[in-house]
Amino acid sequence: MPWPFVDPKEPKQERLCELLNYLSDRLHLGDRTAEAALLDYLNRFDEVTSASSLRRWFRGQQFPWPSRRPLLAQAIGLDPTELEQFLLHGIPQTQEFLESLPPIDPEFRASNEWDTSIKLDSQAAVSSAMRELSHHLSLENLVDLIDELRAQARSRVEQLQAQTLGPSARTTILGQQDWPTISQVLGDKNLAEISQLVDLPLPRLEAIAQGEEPACTEVTLLAAALGIQVQQLETMREKEFGSKSNHSDCPENCHS
Repeated sequence: MPWPFVDPKEPKQERLCELLNYLSDRLHLGDRTAEAALLDYLNRFDEVTSASSLRRWFRGQQFPWPSRRPLLAQAIGLDPTELEQFLLHGIPQTQEFLESLPPIDPEFRASNEWDTSIKLDSQAAVSSAMRELSHHLSLENLVDLIDELRAQARSRVEQLQAQTLGPSARTTILGQQDWPTISQVLGDKNLAEISQLVDLPLPRLEAIAQGEEPACTEVTLLAAALGIQVQQLETMREKEFGSKSNHSDCPENCHS
């Protein structure tokens, strides 16, 4: 709880504290204290309370005056009768009441209260949502997520190879004395077909076929389309372009 708290003697005071804590936990603080953030939220339409009164509410030393409770209801987005029924009579019960409250206004909402929809048929929308969510993960959880996504990507590559390529069509690179360049490997391939197969833009695929270096994600896609192990294609890239020359889109040791 954000302030010193004394167990209130009266149930109505306890319900008030539960309500205030519920709101406070869902507010974006920025560079403010929890008290300042809650005051800003409650007083955004009209003055509901002062800092000193708010502290007394939390300590169970004061209850909102009848003249202030309609303003408190307005700040929360409730009809005054609904708030009165809950605070004074406990109807409905606390958990049910809190779960039925209107959502916090977006400009005041804490980042961990992300309430939005994602267009799953839009790759850009999904990628943007993943980047946004990654900002709220701990470093340990972020590393775990990267490992999990990497494993899923490799599984998808293997499934794609199994579905679209027979053993005779797969290219074996390791063991050759003279390593070809990636552009040489692409030289006799149908680039338009590869582009559709792995959703790699044709202009970008043509640029790689003409000698530009593929990025890490592109290496993974090309490996799936060509039936080459990712590590093999990585080795080819490093021989041609040098180690770690275009790994900006991939974590350290991404194909190890």
